[in-house]
Amino acid sequence: MSVTTRQWLEIIRFEMTYQLGRRSVWFLFAVFLLPTMGQINGAVANAVSAELLFAAPILVASDSASVSLAALLFIAAIAGDAATRDIDTRLEPLMHAAPVSRAAYLSGRVVGAFVVAALLLIVVPIAFVAAAFVHPDLRPELVGPVRPAAYLQSYFLVLLPNAFISMALLFALATLVRHTVGSYVGAAIVFAGVLFSRGYLAQTLGLWDLATLLDPAGNTGLTLMKRSWSPIDLTVRLVGGEASLLWNRLLWVMLAVAGLVFTYSRVRRGAPRRAPW
Repeated sequence: MSVTTRQWLEIIRFEMTYQLGRRSVWFLFAVFLLPTMGQINGAVANAVSAELLFAAPILVASDSASVSLAALLFIAAIAGDAATRDIDTRLEPLMHAAPVSRAAYLSGRVVGAFVVAALLLIVVPIAFVAAAFVHPDLRPELVGPVRPAAYLQSYFLVLLPNAFISMALLFALATLVRHTVGSYVGAAIVFAGVLFSRGYLAQTLGLWDLATLLDPAGNTGLTLMKRSWSPIDLTVRLVGGEASLLWNRLLWVMLAVAGLVFTYSRVRRGAPRRAPW
């Protein structure tokens, strides 16, 4: 293993340890659990009203997409701190003088922060699986088959990409403006993008295909599936084979990576001026 690789892994390890030790992260994670429980109760209500089985793959995926928006709470906190901690503690000149490349330094920070978010989001599929068995209002006939593939797809196709997209974009913005406020502004932009895609482009203008592609959370595409699938498909069909969802994921992951590359190019040429906030 090269020296650069060892340094990069150490940066990731340090970032994970630091973020998991922050009380504010755990507080915001606890706040995040409230809308998660609310989303589960909403899915239970849908099952009781005979709209969709609680464990229907499309419902699990769409609820996961909605919950990922609430995760912007703690993702913004993690991204903003990871991007600006050295600036706030006045350690930036020292870190830039350290024998580690800026590429390894920045990417290690991003990856460490992303892994923390990914670990915290595991609670979502676990909570949905647990609710399928222990929720007092759910009878077995309202749950349907609990298929591991449905929960794995909701995590790896919805929650995990959304966490990376949000973390990358929020980290990039906070780095460019050199202020933690940048990450919260970025979170608001991501949230507004979802509302604009689904509420205006799709539901108002009827441009469902365009809205499906432009929704950073993938929520619009999942809503379209619920509107267009047959009752049998709504019960048993997995979402992983849908080209529209896969193209959406690919587009936004590429945009997130492009944002990080642009940020690195700016930082490499010299520290950007801090925003006057």
